[in-house]
Amino acid sequence: MKAHLYRTILATVMAIPLGVLGSDRLFAQACAPFPAGVVPFAMLHYISAPNSAGDRLMAGEMGGRIKEGQIPLPSFPNQRFCGSVQMAPGLFVEAYVPTQRELGGDFSAFGVPLDPATRRFNLTTGEFHMDPFPGNLIPIRWGFREDDLTLFGFRVWRIPSSAFSVTLSVPIVLSLAGTNNSFYTSELTLVNRGTADLMLEFTYAGVFGEAWEESGNVTDHLPAGQQRILPDAIAYVKSLGLPISTSGGSGGTLTVRASGLASPTDLAATVRTTTALAEGRAGLAYSGNGMWKTFTGATTFYESFDSPYICGLRQNATDRSNVAVMHAGNPEDGVVVLRLTVTSGNPPFESRTLPDIVLGPGGFHQINEVLISNGLSLSNGYVRVERVSGTAPYYAYGVINDQVNSDGSFVPPVLPTDGYPELRLTIPVIVETEAYTSELILTNTSASQQKVDFSFVAEGIQVQSHRAHFSIELSAGQQLLLPNFVQYLRDRGIPGIGPRATNYVGALIATVPAKDRDGNDGRGVFIGARTSTPSKDGGQFGVFYPGFPLEPDRMATTSAWVYGLQQNSETRTNLALVNSGLAGGDPNTFRIELFDGSSGQKVNTIDGITLDSQGWVQIGNILNWYAPGTASGYAQVTRITGKNPFIAYAIVNDGAQPGQRTGDGAFVPMQLDVPLFAAVSSGAGYWDY
Repeated sequence: MKAHLYRTILATVMAIPLGVLGSDRLFAQACAPFPAGVVPFAMLHYISAPNSAGDRLMAGEMGGRIKEGQIPLPSFPNQRFCGSVQMAPGLFVEAYVPTQRELGGDFSAFGVPLDPATRRFNLTTGEFHMDPFPGNLIPIRWGFREDDLTLFGFRVWRIPSSAFSVTLSVPIVLSLAGTNNSFYTSELTLVNRGTADLMLEFTYAGVFGEAWEESGNVTDHLPAGQQRILPDAIAYVKSLGLPISTSGGSGGTLTVRASGLASPTDLAATVRTTTALAEGRAGLAYSGNGMWKTFTGATTFYESFDSPYICGLRQNATDRSNVAVMHAGNPEDGVVVLRLTVTSGNPPFESRTLPDIVLGPGGFHQINEVLISNGLSLSNGYVRVERVSGTAPYYAYGVINDQVNSDGSFVPPVLPTDGYPELRLTIPVIVETEAYTSELILTNTSASQQKVDFSFVAEGIQVQSHRAHFSIELSAGQQLLLPNFVQYLRDRGIPGIGPRATNYVGALIATVPAKDRDGNDGRGVFIGARTSTPSKDGGQFGVFYPGFPLEPDRMATTSAWVYGLQQNSETRTNLALVNSGLAGGDPNTFRIELFDGSSGQKVNTIDGITLDSQGWVQIGNILNWYAPGTASGYAQVTRITGKNPFIAYAIVNDGAQPGQRTGDGAFVPMQLDVPLFAAVSSGAGYWDY
C-alpha cells in the first residue's frame, strides 16, 4: 500500500457499521484507506441490480476527479475501503478496492449482465433501451486530460449492498425584503420515502441580509414515510439552534444530509418561495438537488456536461430577469470560478462576457436584472455559465419576476441535448382560456438555423384529430418569446385554431432534427412555456415549465413520485399527467396512489385514468376530492398499460378553492428513481443532466 495514501475523515456523514470481520478493530486493520481528495464519478449513469453475492455496480463518467495511480490494488479478495466513500459528489457508500481486472473493465465474474448507458428509446417495449456488454467486458473509454493527467470517461465500480449517505443542495432559502415592497419567505418540504427513520443534518450559509456569512450545522429527525412542510425554512433551522440574525431579514444556501438510505432517492427536499400580497401570496418552487446532479465537470470523449444555459430571460415594462449561481460542493472542494456570457436573443445576437464570479463552499451570487447589468441594454436574451477553474460542483438558475407584483417563475438550467435521429421535447400543457394564456419560449443556442416542427393536441382544435401541425424557424442564436402562443397560431391561419371564445388546453410536442440537410448540429434548441393569469393590480401571476426531452431522467416509463401536495385554508394542489405520444398513437392507463404526509400511510388509490396519445389531464384539488382531511401528502403515479413515456407534475396554488386568494401557481416536477438506480434487467438506466 502506498505511503502517501491516508484515511479520509468524512465529517459530514454518519459512519455506517460494517461488522464484516466481526469487530470494528479487525475491520480497521483490514480495510484500505481511500485516497484523499478522490471522487471517482462526476456523473452517474446507473447502479445495477445485485448479483447472487449481493454486490452491485456503479457506472458513470469519471469526469476528471481521479488521477493515474491514485487507486491501490486490494491486499486480499473483496477488500473494502475504510468507512463510506464519496463515490460521486455528495453520495457516500461502502466500496470495494477494485482489482486489476476490474480496473481494466473485466467484470466477467459479476454474474448479472452489465448494461451500458444509452439514450435510445425502444418503441416496442416503451422503455429506454440497454445493451449488455458481451461477457461483461467493458471497452475502456477513458483518457487523460493533457493539463493535469486526470482521468475521464465511462467507468464501473463494484460496491456491496449497503446504505447510502446523500447530500441535497438547496439553491436558496429566504426571509428577506425584495423589490417593490415584496418580502420573500421560503416554505421547505422534506420527504423521507424510505422505511427507516432518518437523522437530517442541515448546513446553512448566509449570503443575504444581516446573516451574511453566518453559517452552522443543526440536526432534526424525520420518521419513515413522512412528509414535513415547514412554512418558513429560516425560522425552522433557527428553531433547531442555528444562531441566525433575522431582524433585518436573511437568506442563504442550505444543504440537507442523511445516512442510512436504501436508495439515494428516498430523501427529497422542495422549496416554495413566495411574497405576501393584499389578496394572498405569489411565488415559485424549486427542488433541492442531489449534489451529484449539479454541474460537476463531467466530460466524455464527445461532450462536456458542465456549461448550462439559462434561457427565456427578458427585461421590459412587465418583467425583469435575474440569474443566480451557487457553490454546491463540500467545504473540502475549495473555490470554484464561474464565467457568465449574456447573448441577445434579438439580432444581431451579440454576446458579452461578464466579470468572473468566485464562489467558496456554500457561496451564492445573484445578478439582478442581468440583461441591463454591466452596461448591457437588452430586452431579450439568455446566459451561458462556464467553469473557469476549480473542481467543486455548482448550480445555476434564472428567475423571471413580474414588475408589478414580484411574482416569480423559476427557470432551470439546460444543456444542449442530443436526439437520435431527432430531438423531441414535450411541453406539458399550452393554455388559452378566459382566465389563462401560455407564452412559448424558443431559444436556439446553436451556430446554425433550426427548423422546429410542432404538434399541438387540444379538444378545442377544430379538426378531426384535434391536432394542429406547424413549423417555426429559428436563426442561429435567436430567442423567440411568443406571449400568447395560441393567438400566434390564430394570426398565422393554422388550420383548426378558431376564435378566442374556444378553450384550448393540451400538450405540445416539438421535434428538431439532430442534423440538418447540410450536416449542421441540431443540438442547442431550448423550449419552455409560462402560463399566466392577470392579477388585480395590473400584473400577472405565472408559472414556468421547460420542455421535457425523451431521456430516462426526464421522462417516466414505469412510475414517478410527486411531492408537496397540500390542502388547507390557504393552499390547494392540482396533479397533472401527460401521455407524451412519443412511442406511437396508443393510450396509457395510470394508477395514482396517495399517501398521507404525516404518517406515510396510503390513503387512496385512483385507478382507471386513461390518456390518449399526447393527452393531458389535471385533477384539481386532488387531496380535497380523493383524500379528504389530508392536509399534506404525496403521490406515486404508475403506468399500468401502454408504452408511451409520460410526465407527472403538481401545481401548488394559492387559495383553498379556485377563485380564492391570488390563485398563483408553483410548478413542482415529478421525481424519478428508476432511471438512476435501476435493476439492469428492467431495461432502464441512464442519468443525464
